[in-house]
Amino acid sequence: MKGNVVRCASIIAILFGVSCGKSDAPDTGQANPLNPGQIRQFELAQLAYSARDYAGALALTDSLARSGSPGADVHFLRGRIFFDIHEYDKSIESYEKVVDIETEYAGVHHNLGNAFFQKRQYRQAQENYEEEIQNHPAALPWHALGGVYEALGVADSARMAYDRAIQIDSTYIPAYASMADWFEREGMFEEGLEYAERALAMDRENAHLLFTVGRLRQTLGDSEAAGRVLTKAIEKEPWNYGAMFQLAQAFQALGESDDASRLLQTADRIRNEQSAIDLLANSARSQPESFEKQIAYANALRKSRRLEEAVSAYLIAANLRPGNLSLQNNIATLLLELGHPEQALSRYEQIIRADSTFGETWLNLAAYYSRLGDDVNAKRAWDKAVQYAPDHPVVKRALEARGN
Repeated sequence: MKGNVVRCASIIAILFGVSCGKSDAPDTGQANPLNPGQIRQFELAQLAYSARDYAGALALTDSLARSGSPGADVHFLRGRIFFDIHEYDKSIESYEKVVDIETEYAGVHHNLGNAFFQKRQYRQAQENYEEEIQNHPAALPWHALGGVYEALGVADSARMAYDRAIQIDSTYIPAYASMADWFEREGMFEEGLEYAERALAMDRENAHLLFTVGRLRQTLGDSEAAGRVLTKAIEKEPWNYGAMFQLAQAFQALGESDDASRLLQTADRIRNEQSAIDLLANSARSQPESFEKQIAYANALRKSRRLEEAVSAYLIAANLRPGNLSLQNNIATLLLELGHPEQALSRYEQIIRADSTFGETWLNLAAYYSRLGDDVNAKRAWDKAVQYAPDHPVVKRALEARGN
């Protein structure tokens, strides 16, 4: 079990950083091939991408790409979009067009490496990370190169790459996390704990680091300290059955057998649930064009309260069915639940612009404005909800309570 958890963490860490684009690239003196109108269109595409409106961003870049010679920036943005929606072949194709135009474009070889890594084409990933390091040495590609070495079974080279990333940027947390995992796999638990705690000191709320520190403390026999850290990890990730198993061991060592037994039962149940989600994840990733697969995976994540991941999965589905307003409404509601009210409001407003009679969104807007204390807009939205969704259960209950 532990090996699978660590392996997944390594892959996630590799993908922490994706270059944000031309702002980090060297000045080659190449003229901008876009006219002023196209530049504005590209800026809108960037805004759409930032809002994770993948369908909108792709539509805007599609027309730019059809212009003949849109330049490296447009292809780079398309590569990022395709990567985010798990269409790795198209991502690679877009990034390779960037290379054809400007081989030393900052971030392009790193991102190519990420796409090849996702396809488990590790040698191609290695070549691109090394190219990025040669052109733009930084912690990010060195750390990613370490992940490739891990995948290829070259442990010493992986450690060297992680160490090099830390030398370049002593604040780059993912490299410390990978070093902690590396030492743990090698059975050097005290060294692993040192790196994990250095990383946790820089990010006290990081659930993965909390789990790693707790796991290593338990391995080293400090069950009391492990219990405190693992409890916090589980509070942040209630689905983390690995942390639950470790905490149960800590309870057992501390003589709290009843608590350990109850926790083991919970962990075993959640492990089965998460295993089913893992299968859905594999299916969704292997069939990125399947709306049904994306929705099934997203629904399972939402049910498990893995809400940030659920939003990401729903957004991939929304790219396939951008006109599905119920889906867009669900995404907005999740964003609101996650504490992103501005993003939620923007999506609600987009839905109303697309269909001013969509009653469920008016109902959500009424609740949104009510929480803000904006009685005028709350009443306006509520009246629209009553008008366009009189049979909605919430509307019916409210009207019945008022005697209407």
